[in-house]
Amino acid sequence: MKKKNKSKEHFAKLSNEILNHFDFEKVQKAMCALDWKWLSSDSTPTLEELKETATYLMNEAYKENTKISTGGFTASYKKENLELCFHVCQWNTLY
Repeated sequence: MKKKNKSKEHFAKLSNEILNHFDFEKVQKAMCALDWKWLSSDSTPTLEELKETATYLMNEAYKENTKISTGGFTASYKKENLELCFHVCQWNTLY
């Protein structure tokens, strides 16, 4: 039980670090420039919506120890490392 609490504390520290340093303003500017809207809205997401979505994805990635994506964001948690990315364009040849 103690190890799980330590892991949760570690995750909280990592997610707070990302939320404090990730450039959500830059993401929003890129989305505005591309007229990028999410399905749930008629306008570009607000900074608060971007942060809420990022937080949700990081929590889900942590719970499942995996990678999860939506709305241009990808969050991954593996080997006690947390990552948040925003992708404008991506392609791969994996089938």
